[in-house]
Amino acid sequence: MNDKQKKPQKLKARLPRGFVDRSAADLRAVLPRIDVPTLLLYGQLDVRSPVEVGRALHDAIPGSRLVLLPGVGHFSSLEGATRFNREVRSFLAAHSG
Repeated sequence: MNDKQKKPQKLKARLPRGFVDRSAADLRAVLPRIDVPTLLLYGQLDVRSPVEVGRALHDAIPGSRLVLLPGVGHFSSLEGATRFNREVRSFLAAHSG
């Protein structure tokens, strides 16, 4: 067993009793029922969760907003923190109160 295989097992060992891992669940059928403001922030260089995934979510979630962050990957909140934070603040301001 290599290190990549060991990490998920270690994580699962620390999960609370009764926790259900939904990471493999196909929840696409519920996306059209989301009725709250939804912001999707995607790094254009993300290979872990590619832009195509963001576009598919955006198409499936009514009224969602998709923002593509240029020059950043999966850790867009760290790699493009200024733009990421600006987009989140703008979104929250538009949907508060």
